[in-house]
Amino acid sequence: LLQRVGRAGHRLGETVEGRVVALDRDELVECAVMLKKAEEGFVDRVFVPENAYDVAAQQVYGIAINAVRPESEVRSILSRAYPYRDFTDADFERLFAYLTADYEGLEDKNVYAKIWRDTNDPPDGEFHHEEFPVGEPLIGKRGRMARVIYMTNIGTIPDSFTCDVYVRGENSWVGNLDENYLDTLEKGDVFVLGGDNFEFRYRRGSKVYVDRTSARPTVPSWFSERLPLSYDLGREILAFQGDLLDRLDSGGVPAVRDWLRGFPLDESSVRAVARTFDEQVRYAGPESVATDGRIAVEEELNREEYRRHFYVHSNYGRRFNDGLSRLVAYHCARQANTNVQVAVADNGFSVSMPLNRKVDVAGVLRSLDPEQVGPDLRSALGGTDLLKRYFRINATRSLMILKRYKGYEKSAAEQQVSSEMLLSFAQGLDEFAVMEETYREILEDKLNVAGVREVLTAIDGGEIEVVDREVDSPSPRAFGLATLMASDVVLAEDESAALKAFHERVMAEIGDEEGTAFAGVE
Repeated sequence: LLQRVGRAGHRLGETVEGRVVALDRDELVECAVMLKKAEEGFVDRVFVPENAYDVAAQQVYGIAINAVRPESEVRSILSRAYPYRDFTDADFERLFAYLTADYEGLEDKNVYAKIWRDTNDPPDGEFHHEEFPVGEPLIGKRGRMARVIYMTNIGTIPDSFTCDVYVRGENSWVGNLDENYLDTLEKGDVFVLGGDNFEFRYRRGSKVYVDRTSARPTVPSWFSERLPLSYDLGREILAFQGDLLDRLDSGGVPAVRDWLRGFPLDESSVRAVARTFDEQVRYAGPESVATDGRIAVEEELNREEYRRHFYVHSNYGRRFNDGLSRLVAYHCARQANTNVQVAVADNGFSVSMPLNRKVDVAGVLRSLDPEQVGPDLRSALGGTDLLKRYFRINATRSLMILKRYKGYEKSAAEQQVSSEMLLSFAQGLDEFAVMEETYREILEDKLNVAGVREVLTAIDGGEIEVVDREVDSPSPRAFGLATLMASDVVLAEDESAALKAFHERVMAEIGDEEGTAFAGVE
């Protein structure tokens, strides 16, 4: 918010102004806290990626191209950079093993050594560099085209592409998908494309293969570049919800409204937020609201769809929920021996499975071992398109795959084909730098493994409780999570109809006499 609004009024003496528009009640709560924290000077922490092998490979290769250097000097230069201040001897050995292609079979895959690493020969030796002492460990470039390769391939911004979607059997083209959208898809997921429903089967390079189906969508059909809720602001929202519950308990809705008027909200927004939490508590009780000391889980048995839905209220941001949901789905699938479908949002995630499969999701959350988060997520990532895509990105950054060579430029789709041919080989190598960086980037940068581990440690220590409840229909704070799976949200009227149906069920249950129609944040 501060960065985007701060771009306005780029003239000396101009007042910076911005307007925040909330599209639903979940966003309204988020925006209320966000604006209040902005006024107070709150800023999210900056998380710097550390010990990234791909960037280190580019740096060391560039140093070696410039001149023959002592290995100790190369280590010193890299370690002086803040992200590599804790780069260990083992990290350096793993990096050098990749750059010198010190793996059997690697050059057979057309991945060649980029540097040589050796001790300085005596004066009468074949490789003597008189400016360095005899026996000094040295590093230098390999290959006559090293400088050209380096200058035409370095960079950290990944290429992206769209995938062509084909129906199996018919081999007919039905549309395109952004490759980032595939991060959310598992085999068997149903999505909408061009008004028809398709079941995802697999991807080969830039082609996605699907089957036609009459089943309802299981994942949202849109994809956007909206910025995800941050972990730090998510924690502030949870604290806000705890404070609101205390005021609702002690003074009712009037007390909540008086308190909310201290936030930068208009009167309609104040009433909408107060009404949302009042309806939530009256329908499902105060323990159905997530706070900084509680994660709430709702279980809904949908007999019409023959599905068991779980709505996990964990308002720690999209990256956190992406990581935690994959862990939960991984353990649920193993316990129930079935495909588990997941949809992720900023304020939580939903887990769905067949009605005849019963898993205690709240129990799974309580039993997750913080120390096993990394290994379990690595296991859960096996064979996913997410792993394939990030391996391509890191293989290209590490110059394992060359985007440009001898006048030819590989498209992102061609890079993906090359990386898929290398992936299984790379996974079979012991602590291969490019593979390790792929897992590091997914776990740390995309799935916020540190935040997941922090929250699970708090659950393990009793600082955060996990509360579960069975509901006949999703609670008001779960409406957003339920509509991720309830309809094809490409069509706004479908989402609106689902929300209205959910709200009418809640009103009927709590016996509200106001009977006002549900509309947007109202």
